[in-house]
Amino acid sequence: MSEELVNIQGGPLAAVPDHLKDVHGREGLEQVRKQDLILPRLGISQGNNPQMKRSNPLYIDGLKDGQFFNPVTNEVYGEALQFVALSFAPSRILFRDIEEGGGILCRSFNGVDGGTVAPTCDECGNSKWGAKGETPACTEFMNFPFIILTGAKQLVVSSWKSTALKPARTWLTRMNMLVEKHEKPFYSWVSEVRLNPDKNDAGEFYVPTFTLKRWATAEEFAFAQGQYNAIRGKSIGKVVVEAEQKAREAADEEIPF
Repeated sequence: MSEELVNIQGGPLAAVPDHLKDVHGREGLEQVRKQDLILPRLGISQGNNPQMKRSNPLYIDGLKDGQFFNPVTNEVYGEALQFVALSFAPSRILFRDIEEGGGILCRSFNGVDGGTVAPTCDECGNSKWGAKGETPACTEFMNFPFIILTGAKQLVVSSWKSTALKPARTWLTRMNMLVEKHEKPFYSWVSEVRLNPDKNDAGEFYVPTFTLKRWATAEEFAFAQGQYNAIRGKSIGKVVVEAEQKAREAADEEIPF
C-alpha cells in the first residue's frame, strides 16, 4: 500500500480532459501571494479527526483509521509512505485545560525560547518529566518538512509528538550520523514511515516506525533541494504552532497529530 495512492477525493480530477491537455498558464491567479497559501501538514486519521466524521465539512470519503492523508488535497496515502525529509524544526505548546476554557498558555516556535512562562523551555518546569514518569505539561513537537514520494511529489510538514517522539528521535539520530559520515544534505536519502496500532489506558492510537530505504535519485534530490531552498529561513515551528492554535480554537476536543 505504501507504493500506491489509495484515494484522491474527487476522482474525476485525477485525469486532465483532452480539451485541456494543450492549455498551459496561470490566468486568474496573477495576484496570489505566498502568504495567501498554506503549507499542508501531514494528517494521521484517528477516530476523532474531523476528516473521519461524515457530518463535518472536512470529511474525506474512504479515509480509515491509521492512514496518512493530506488535509489540503484530501489525498489518502495509506498506512505507509516514502519521503525525503528536508530539515528539522522543533516547537512547543503549553495548552490550557479544556475544562478551564482551552486555548494556549505559552508557545515556542523553535522549542528553545519565545514563551511567556519562562525565559527558555529548558528553564520551564512545564517541559520536565515528573518524578514518577508523568509526561510534561508542555507538548513537544518534532517537525519535519517532507517531500512525499507516494503518488505525485508533494511538500508537507509532518509533526510528531507524544508516543511518536521516541521513534522520530531514533530515526533523526541515524540520519544525523549519515549526514556526518557522508557530508551530504539531509535530503540525500529516502525513508519510509509506517503507522502501527497500539493502545494504553487512554485508548488506541498509532505509533510510527521510520525506516531508511535508499539514496535519493538524481531527480528526487534535485526536487528536494529546490523545495529546501524555497522554504529555507521560514519558521516551520511557527507554521505548526499556529495551525495547532487554530485547530484548538475550532474544536472543543483534543486534536491528534
